[in-house]
Amino acid sequence: MNISQKKYISHIIFQILLATVLFFILIYFVGLRFKVTLATIGATTFIIFISPGSESARSRNVILGTIIGCIIGYIGWLFQSDSHLFLALSYSIVIGVTAILLVVFRCFHPPAAGYSLGIAFEGYNSRLIIGLLIMIVVLVLVHEAFGYHLVNLIERKKVTKLNIRKKKHSL
Repeated sequence: MNISQKKYISHIIFQILLATVLFFILIYFVGLRFKVTLATIGATTFIIFISPGSESARSRNVILGTIIGCIIGYIGWLFQSDSHLFLALSYSIVIGVTAILLVVFRCFHPPAAGYSLGIAFEGYNSRLIIGLLIMIVVLVLVHEAFGYHLVNLIERKKVTKLNIRKKKHSL
């Protein structure tokens, strides 16, 4: 372990422990049936607590991206079929439409594509959707509450107003 890692060891332990506890709570209340969606919430948890100042970790992007993913996944689930070709096409369209909407609404949260695909695969379940949305809100609230105490563990820098402020995009 080098000096820069020692400087951030308390942040590493705290942030990973926080992410682990929150993820445990989700699994406990939602259950293990929805594996694709749980894997995706793991990705969201990782982004929020390992790279808290990133564009993908912004509260707006996490919430709106998750909602878009759930809606498009539900629509994809409605078009289930026994045809392997039709399913492959349907799931591909789910990913494409989710990506388009993330760009249109400028809410860049890559796990949203996982939510849409997970719900299209696993089907609509009110317990899953409610649990997922509650977990997203809890993750965002914890992220906001601890915001300036978190460190971007990838870039090893503290989260500040400058790196969580809305960035200008051009298209």
